[in-house]
Amino acid sequence: MADCGRGVALCETCTPKAACKLGVSDLRLTPEGTVLGRFVVPDDARGHVVAHGGWVAWVFDEALGLLPHRDDEWAVTTSLSIRYIRPVPIGAVIEVRSWLDDSDGDLRMLRGAMRLAGTDTVLAAASGRWLVLHDPDRHYDRARDWAREVIAEQATGGAQAVVAR
Repeated sequence: MADCGRGVALCETCTPKAACKLGVSDLRLTPEGTVLGRFVVPDDARGHVVAHGGWVAWVFDEALGLLPHRDDEWAVTTSLSIRYIRPVPIGAVIEVRSWLDDSDGDLRMLRGAMRLAGTDTVLAAASGRWLVLHDPDRHYDRARDWAREVIAEQATGGAQAVVAR
């Protein structure tokens, strides 16, 4: 896996471009068991004059989703709720911290906060649930097969029946 030049691994979408679309400059597990991330809000995240709320959600999904890896778990997002508190300025350096709030069997309830770097100014907060996968390859194979089936059905005009499954 390629990195963005600061030791941060790029995802499979960003690797071909050799650049992180999220603006990650650091994203890591801390010795305290939390995740800490630093991001520079890219111009591509522009909603109007500030970062788009979808970009904020994407950053939280990445930062909270890394947390199960501290226990060598692979997990997928089942729900994510964002509380938007202040606008997120384009070009700003932000920090995101996430932590485990609770767990119940294979569910992990996670929380996070987004701040302007070096300040106590909270821009957004997140909470969500992640489901631990015991067989990630099987999960992603099934998802890929389902997506192929939907796309094939769309090509023939029968997508309604497949999506409803």
